[in-house]
This record gives sequence, structure tokens and C-alpha cells, in this order.
Amino acid sequence: MEKFHERLAYVKEKFNLSESDIIKFTEYSQSAVNRIRKGQQEPPLNFIINLCDSIPSISIDWLLMNKGIPFPSDEERTLGVMVKHTNPHVMLWWLRMELERVEKIREVIIEAIEHMKKAEAL
Repeated sequence: MEKFHERLAYVKEKFNLSESDIIKFTEYSQSAVNRIRKGQQEPPLNFIINLCDSIPSISIDWLLMNKGIPFPSDEERTLGVMVKHTNPHVMLWWLRMELERVEKIREVIIEAIEHMKKAEAL
């Protein structure tokens, strides 16, 4: 989806939005939204900001520049912000801590599975 109007169409489909919804969310006129939707006009930055404010799960990077994923999870957003704005050494420390946390969760899950297998065997 190279063009903005293609990404806008994808958002409309994904969230089952009408043109009236887009008009309400962006605070732009029907004729302006129509031109943007048809690819006849590039959207003003305020249009994109208003749309992302109305639908927070949309990635503004994706909508504006076709970078990243369209609808990142909260964890993906947090990690993306950290990667962009964190000292690499701090980031490496944080990733190691996360890996340890995930490993502990994995161990608990394995224990629970083993416990369930033993209970089924009885």
C-alpha cells in the first residue's frame, strides 16, 4: 500500500468505518475527505493526526509514511518507542531482563503441563 488513500481504504475496511466516520474523526469536510479518499489530494498532517487520535491503534508511522505495521499492539508500540529513544546499552539490559522474565514464565508453563499430565494419568 504505497499510497495514502490505499492505507485509508484499508483502515476503513479494518474498522468498518463509513465516510461519515472519517469526516467526524478528522474534522474535515466531505469534499476534502472525498478527494483524499480518491487519491486526488494528499492529506494534511492534521487530518492524519486527528484520525490517529480517534483510532489510537493505528500506527501514525504506517499511516503517514507506510513504515512499520499498521496496527501494533501496545507492547510493540512500547518496544518501538524504546528502540528509537533509548541508549543501546540500556536497551540491551532491558531485553535481557525481558528474556529472563519470559524464561521464568516458560518454566511455570512447563511445570503446569507436567502437573496436568500427572493428574490425567491418575
